[in-house]
Amino acid sequence: MMKLYIKFAIIILVIGACRSSFKGDKNTNKAPRTFLTCDTINRSGSNRLSSQVRLQWWGDDADGYVASYKFSFDGSHWLSTTKQDSIFNLQIPPGIDTFDFKFMVKAVDNMGLEDPVGATLGVPVKNSAPTIDFITPMGSAGSTTRNPVKSFPVLKYYWETNDPDGAGDVDYIELYLNDTNNIPVKVSAIYNEVTIVAQNPKQNTSDCNILQGGKQTLLASTLRGLLLDAPNVLYIRSVDKVGAKSVYKVSHNIFVKKVHGQVLLVNGMLSSSGKINTQKFYQDALANMNILYYDTLLSSDIQNNNYTELAPDNQTQALIFGLFPHIIWFTDDANTSLNFAKKTLTNFFTNNGTIFMSAVFNSSFDTTANVLDFTPVRQLVYMPQGLTFRLNNASNLDPIVSGWPNLSSNSPPFVCRPLYKADNNQNYNYEYIYNALINVSGIINKAWQQPDSTNVIAKRTKVSNSKIDFILTSVPLEKINGNNNIQQFLDKALKVELGF
Repeated sequence: MMKLYIKFAIIILVIGACRSSFKGDKNTNKAPRTFLTCDTINRSGSNRLSSQVRLQWWGDDADGYVASYKFSFDGSHWLSTTKQDSIFNLQIPPGIDTFDFKFMVKAVDNMGLEDPVGATLGVPVKNSAPTIDFITPMGSAGSTTRNPVKSFPVLKYYWETNDPDGAGDVDYIELYLNDTNNIPVKVSAIYNEVTIVAQNPKQNTSDCNILQGGKQTLLASTLRGLLLDAPNVLYIRSVDKVGAKSVYKVSHNIFVKKVHGQVLLVNGMLSSSGKINTQKFYQDALANMNILYYDTLLSSDIQNNNYTELAPDNQTQALIFGLFPHIIWFTDDANTSLNFAKKTLTNFFTNNGTIFMSAVFNSSFDTTANVLDFTPVRQLVYMPQGLTFRLNNASNLDPIVSGWPNLSSNSPPFVCRPLYKADNNQNYNYEYIYNALINVSGIINKAWQQPDSTNVIAKRTKVSNSKIDFILTSVPLEKINGNNNIQQFLDKALKVELGF
């Protein structure tokens, strides 16, 4: 029993001794320390850093761990981060080219205690001039571009800017027409494209409105110095927020055509002979109507995989077509021309323009293609497999309504696709003007006589004012002068119906 008491006493003594070893004051949390990868940057003159710099730091905590950092460039405004490096775009004060920044950083430990001293680094920086370049896509086989070498006075330009000090450092773009001694127009750096529109497209020189960006926001300032019926170039340079300027960049040369009259001939012919002969046919017809001032656009002219007379985008082309109250459009490639016209005639029709279109529809044209849905035509008549619709020499074209002359073909047989007019709606009424003696050839050879499917010319009339604004024919007019009265037809169609 005595041994048991002795053991118990020893255990009590040992426990008492262990408890007494924990007595004392709690250690005070020690502040962390902060370090930078270097303590001095000795650079001057052209060797200074650009205003986009990368800085690195780290911290150490003897009795815990570093949880975050605080940094500042002025000692008053501090930001927190858990990173140990960052790229800073340092904004040099306006009007000066160099500046010495003071970077301060403090480590913060897991108890929220920060380094009372921190680390400091002087950062000598210099501003870097921005750069700018025109964006001019180059065409290739199978990928045709539209960068005009000739244009009416609506011009589109794209560019891209860069700045070693950061993309946000570019302040504005300066535009000059033809001469950098002219007064520039300043465009905000938020835009990378402009449309230049002549205020006086019929004069020898013109001031221009500037439409900024894809939404074409009008700039209050106007650009001076556009030359009409003459070559033009655009000079641009970018300016950063410190005032540093890029070198000038110059656009490719564009011959800007004056608007001479109220009629535009759009030549969409693919064949070389058609480009020349069909255009002459319409030019002679206009001369016979005493319309001596008109303009031309070669919508199908391609050189080096580039359309030479089409605007870079449909939005700009729409503004060009909107310059004219009347259009004659002729093409042997209906699919291309109709696709293009559908996307670019918005301004033209909004301005109450009127159009006469002669389109040759080849056998591969989709009879239900939606490229027709802005025309007087709903669809073409379905062509039976193995057959071709043709108009033979001396075939008649008979007017459906009074006041139009009887016409006749004077050409070897050619493809002639009959059509169905569109359905009347709240905005437009549609009518046939002519049907034709159409033959089918192939497996069989006979006249095509199905009811309501021999029509070849249709028109569209506005409900609001009862005026005709669109006539479309699937018969090329230069091939139907067998009665020597095609001029009579054109007088009626263009002057009387469409108001040329």
